[in-house]
Amino acid sequence: PTSTTSSTSTTVGSSVEHFRTTPLSLPHSRYTLPPTSEIIPSKPHQRIVALGDVHGDYDQLLVALRLARVLKFDSNNSNSTPRWIGGETMVVQIGDVLDRGDGELRATRLLCELGRQAEVVGGGVTMLFGNHEALNMEGMFDYVWGTKDGNTEFEDFGASMDAAAGKRLGEVVGEEVGSKMGNRWRIQYANHEPARWSAYEPGGLLARPLLSRMKVAAVVGRTVFVHAGLTPQHLEYYKDNDDNSDGRTALTNMNRAAREYILTTHHEFTNNTGQYDSVDQVVKEANKRLSANA
Repeated sequence: PTSTTSSTSTTVGSSVEHFRTTPLSLPHSRYTLPPTSEIIPSKPHQRIVALGDVHGDYDQLLVALRLARVLKFDSNNSNSTPRWIGGETMVVQIGDVLDRGDGELRATRLLCELGRQAEVVGGGVTMLFGNHEALNMEGMFDYVWGTKDGNTEFEDFGASMDAAAGKRLGEVVGEEVGSKMGNRWRIQYANHEPARWSAYEPGGLLARPLLSRMKVAAVVGRTVFVHAGLTPQHLEYYKDNDDNSDGRTALTNMNRAAREYILTTHHEFTNNTGQYDSVDQVVKEANKRLSANA
């Protein structure tokens, strides 16, 4: 990044202070996952389908969902509207939708869409956290590979944020100035995948509609689902301090703690107008963000 102090940025005044210091918040209905319980009793003859790591491989996700008989499209074109055909089937995606492939957001949108449709007919889609979701939440992008650069989707996501931020600022400082400042929210991430990080960080764009509704672990019927493992020590740690507390209580507390963490902005400083005195200040604030979320 370069120094961003300018006569334009210093004249925005107190009228945009709220925008400057508040995490970006944009409507992303396509990423809204219906809330589910961590304890889901099964119904007689109900099918339960578990899906493992997706890692951005959208095409293989389609194969799995079709084999599970829960998905079809309105036409032979997979870009047409997806339809839930699973009835009361419960689908549990056991984490690691992110990293390695180029279809991370596309896969996420599909699972959310199917979840919304399934809810209407008594089925459901539960999404769990994997370690790769946790890595992205912490700003650690070592496994962002893909056949291209792994961030094409997120840059499309970021462009919509640029436009929305510019429009919001334009209402205060004028359309021309606002459009030029619309992408300055990116500076606070010090060129460290700003679109991806702003989407997945605690308190970020997808925190409320998606991440807060995902689970660390869930019980569907008589089966416990979790990514990587769940130990007695985990359950003991999250039990209430009373004799009536059991594993189900611990599971509820575990997921509640994750939800509270995800919905909280942990770093102290947000600067969506990109007003900084130096490059060093940008890097310092980005490192503060990184350490606060780790």
